[in-house]
Amino acid sequence: MRPLMPPRLHVTMLGRFSLWEEDDGGGKRRSIHLPATARSQSLLAYLLLHREKTFGREALAEMFWPGRPPQRARRSLSTALWRIRRCFEAVDPLQCDHQSVRFDFPGEVVVDVAAFEEAVREADDASTWQRAVALYGGELLPGLYDDWVVRDRDWLQALYQDALLQLMTAHEARGESQQALEIALLALSLDECNEAAHRAAMRAYAQLGQRAAVQAQYQRCQEALARELGVSPSTETATQFRALMARKTPPPVANAPPTPLPRASRRWRASRFGDDPSPLVGRDRELDFLRECWRRAQQGRGGLIFLRGEAGIGKTRLLAALGQEVRRGRAQVIGVSCYEHEQGQPYGALVDVLRDVIADAGPELIGGLPSWQVANLARLAPELRALLPPDARSMTSVELEQRQILQAMTHLLTVLARRSPLLLLMDDLQWAHESTLAWLPMLAETAPGHPLLGVGAFRTEDVAAGDRLSRILLDLERKKLAQSLTLSRLSPQDIARWLPGLDESTIARIHRHTEGNPFFVLETVRAMVQQGNLREVAGGYRLESRDFTPPLPDSVRQAIEIRLAGLTPQARQGLAAAAVIGRAFDLDVWMQVWGRDEEGALEVLEELLRERLVQEGEGAFTRDCIFEHHLVRETVYQGVPKRRRQQWHLAAAAALKTLRGDEPGVSAEIAFHYLRADHPQQARPWLLRAGDQAVSVAATGEALRFYQRALAGYPQDEAHRFQRAVLTRKIGETHFRRGEYDRAEAHLLQALAFLEKPFPAAGFSLHRAVSKAMAHQAWHRVSGRGCAGRRGITPALREEVTIYTVLGWMYSLQSRYEEYLLVSLRALNRSEDAGYA
Repeated sequence: MRPLMPPRLHVTMLGRFSLWEEDDGGGKRRSIHLPATARSQSLLAYLLLHREKTFGREALAEMFWPGRPPQRARRSLSTALWRIRRCFEAVDPLQCDHQSVRFDFPGEVVVDVAAFEEAVREADDASTWQRAVALYGGELLPGLYDDWVVRDRDWLQALYQDALLQLMTAHEARGESQQALEIALLALSLDECNEAAHRAAMRAYAQLGQRAAVQAQYQRCQEALARELGVSPSTETATQFRALMARKTPPPVANAPPTPLPRASRRWRASRFGDDPSPLVGRDRELDFLRECWRRAQQGRGGLIFLRGEAGIGKTRLLAALGQEVRRGRAQVIGVSCYEHEQGQPYGALVDVLRDVIADAGPELIGGLPSWQVANLARLAPELRALLPPDARSMTSVELEQRQILQAMTHLLTVLARRSPLLLLMDDLQWAHESTLAWLPMLAETAPGHPLLGVGAFRTEDVAAGDRLSRILLDLERKKLAQSLTLSRLSPQDIARWLPGLDESTIARIHRHTEGNPFFVLETVRAMVQQGNLREVAGGYRLESRDFTPPLPDSVRQAIEIRLAGLTPQARQGLAAAAVIGRAFDLDVWMQVWGRDEEGALEVLEELLRERLVQEGEGAFTRDCIFEHHLVRETVYQGVPKRRRQQWHLAAAAALKTLRGDEPGVSAEIAFHYLRADHPQQARPWLLRAGDQAVSVAATGEALRFYQRALAGYPQDEAHRFQRAVLTRKIGETHFRRGEYDRAEAHLLQALAFLEKPFPAAGFSLHRAVSKAMAHQAWHRVSGRGCAGRRGITPALREEVTIYTVLGWMYSLQSRYEEYLLVSLRALNRSEDAGYA
């Protein structure tokens, strides 16, 4: 008996990504499912194309998860390798150890990319060039946009265009003008600025006697070059056109390679706005408007656009469509989202933008900014502190602090946009923090003079008339610094375009039940397919029985619940635990909250990814996974029993405390989980810490909310008077930083009352400079290094002197010299009472 040979692996990457195995006899074929995430697919494709190489794990982790902390990047790599192994049933295609990775399939591997490149190398006549062209099935790995994919895609497309030009030349040499014309037009469909193809098309039209077509082709060449590159046709092209129109003999055919394609300047990073398989219907008007705004931005006339609409109306889908088009044009795209509660750090969305820029552009771009701007950006991303000179300082006034931070962020984006036009997409602005919203007017004022377009989206039902976002939008529209689009619901005709194959009565019932809400329509169709009432067929959908009237869900939540019912019990429980953690979650936190080992959690995650309930996170500092839609997460969360929710919230707080406690921005999230678990006493220190962190970046509005929430959780008893004094003093200080002196004074005096220290009384006054000197002397005595370890400096005394000093500064600014002197002397006396004279 002939020994059984290993199967042959066939790989298609041009035009689509697919794998299938063929047994040694060449008879049986088995399709191989791709990994469930785009990043895992990209890694698999890279390893397949470089099968002869062994890669270090650290190098792969840095390449595919750039900017992520090394430990998290290596964990993501291990998860992706696990997914790749799961795709192959009979063999393990990977040779891995703790340090290295290699694709080592036991049988022959046939890759269409290699076949195409080999055919181009060996082609030397019309027939072989025709074969090479036929082997190019389309762009490399459509839907994937990692740096290496974009680079190789451009190279292969340039190689394909070269093959087309060679084939055109061969047809022209043989007098086959019609065939040469068809190839030239095909080349222009890929790159309308390819002058060699324009010249070949004009020559072919001339040979075919179509003089008007020659002139029209030259005009198309002029328009394309002016629109895309801002230049006129080359001398060679113009000379040939004049010769053809004068009925002279055209110049000899130039057998030259095509003009190289421009390289993409950055990858498309945010998965929230990546390729979406659902169609975009009923949004032609809105998309055309956004295209026109982007065209103006490319010319240096940017702006700010707001998309508004109810939950599920398609705001994120429209952002994705715009992002995909801009990305295909090789421009820069940054996409961020705001999350309710889950990312409690001030400037949350701006921090995501900044770290995205750092991950892609590197420190060189940041390092070229003025030192004061780098210093303020470093307050948002501490890793930038290494770029600062030792004596770099930022201003201390809270108004100037926040404005400088926002100015630095704005200037960074304009510098980035000068490299290449920049599209900034911001989703779920209804959940943006006050500090992020404060940046929008500055962006709106700056963008019109730069190739920078910002597009933000928000849910109308979550933004009341008097809310900060609503006021900002009204003010910007009044000043003509922003425009807004309200997305309407879909019509029956829109749904019919979306769901071809269904009769009018079924379309009408779906429209009536969903009222045209796109997400409700999508979930309804998914529920009907899962129930067996509807079947997906080539080109559309089909009812299983014409006389069958399918039941339709009465709400979006019911439609989602029907889909959730099709999950395995383990997947439903895992999804519920993830919903408690938040809209975005990390695998290690999820495993600890849910109480599952890595193998079990990854099995469930694979199911959730394939069912499109969650997506893989893509950014440098984003979480590992994100729910497909906030309504999915909300539906799952509301279905978790209250007691179980509290248990998981408590577990989430503990996991975040252990795994992420030192990371900026996590304090508010830990406090949120403790509060949801009904453990306010454990939330207090994290609320206090979150408030202090907000103050450090001049986000005083957020700081006040954190401090006030912490203060509200303390019992009104003697045992907690000191803690209430500290928080009340911090609230007073924060009001002082905001210039709200009346509120500051009230809280500072209340803090003294908590310490049982009455406001000092006196009836005299001194010169302001003397009072100020005394106040500063007291402050340095109590809080300076020299007294930090003295036995008499108790926490209560330090707190008392701090309150007096802040009151003194405030009274000084208000020119209330008598009160200023009184509290300064009191602070000085109390420091002397401690034995520090």
